[in-house]
Amino acid sequence: MLANQNGSSVPSLVRNTIADRLLGGKTTDWTKRFVEDQEKAKKMEAELKLEDSETTQVKNTKPSHVMQDITGKYENAGYGSFNITVENDSLFANLKRKKLYLKHYHYDVFEPFEVTKTGIDTTDSGTMRFNFATGDGGEIINVTMKAEAALEPIAFKRTPNTIEVSSADLEMYVGDYNMMGTTLKIYIKNQTVLYLFVPGQPEYELIPTEKHKFSLKVADGYKIEFLETDNVITDMNLIQPNGTFKAKKK
Repeated sequence: MLANQNGSSVPSLVRNTIADRLLGGKTTDWTKRFVEDQEKAKKMEAELKLEDSETTQVKNTKPSHVMQDITGKYENAGYGSFNITVENDSLFANLKRKKLYLKHYHYDVFEPFEVTKTGIDTTDSGTMRFNFATGDGGEIINVTMKAEAALEPIAFKRTPNTIEVSSADLEMYVGDYNMMGTTLKIYIKNQTVLYLFVPGQPEYELIPTEKHKFSLKVADGYKIEFLETDNVITDMNLIQPNGTFKAKKK
């Protein structure tokens, strides 16, 4: 039984105790020594973690985005996906088997703490950090995390959360828009999906993310915001990594 305990200290404690009795003479309380060594190791580890935290954490910093801009679905082909949501002014990562509270560490880096049945376990976050990256268009495009010590940080691509928009509400965006002499078309396909067509380019499916705001499904960093006056859509802003361009509805 004892020999089957991988990594257990029990076999060595028993062996040392038996050796003492066979050899006679002064005996050692091996169990007491083991407990003392364990306590010393824990204390040293805690001190090292404290020193590491003090030297690596940059104080008095804040995230570059508001919490809502960080929410969304994050996906990696090899490691699966999870969602980040905002609850009561706090960020949470909802993994398949656990839920993590994301506490701001510095800049766009957060440290995770597991949410248990009794609350948030803040005793030890380990070395894992959630590091959010900003794209050329200013939006959060992914998060990297070091899940395994021997591996490089793993990147999870972000897809913004979407909202439901009825077919009737989509109709208000439909029409032709003039941008510096070029006509851009907004139209509906399959009754529920909004599309943008730019001459000389393929059509782009638009994903609703907020009221009057859409992201281009296949183009990271490209977004559209419709402008409303007296309950009527009058203009459309095309937000791109190289700037924002306005198109007026005809």
